[in-house]
Amino acid sequence: MVGHPHLDEVVTPALGVVALERCALSVLTTVTSRPADDRLIVDAGSKALAAERLTTLTPGFGRVVDRPELTVARLYEEQGIVTSAGPCEVPTGARLRVVPNHACTAANLHDRMLVEEDGALGDSWPVSFRGWRSLRCDPEPAELANPGA
Repeated sequence: MVGHPHLDEVVTPALGVVALERCALSVLTTVTSRPADDRLIVDAGSKALAAERLTTLTPGFGRVVDRPELTVARLYEEQGIVTSAGPCEVPTGARLRVVPNHACTAANLHDRMLVEEDGALGDSWPVSFRGWRSLRCDPEPAELANPGA
């Protein structure tokens, strides 16, 4: 089993169960553009974070670790729009860690998980539980293997 019980997601810090920094799953994203003083474009969109809003306790589509003033306000497929109430000092090229709203879905969107230990990237784990193929019967039923027969 993977997801909320093992990795945590934005809901658990919102409920006061754990600190945001203790969430085991996050998406590392890069600021690619700064169209305004209070708006950033990042390279993580709905294909990286999952476009789910699970509760009103968690505004946006994830929380930026160590930057509580930032909100992941909108997601497009490949980009996210991060906003702040006022001007922010995050430069283009900066890396941000975003804890997704829904850990299960976000994990399923990726082929691999990179393991971070003591601030450095270490191991790489395959995400073997993603998609429907991992749930397929083996061997495949004849009617599915040969639909025209």
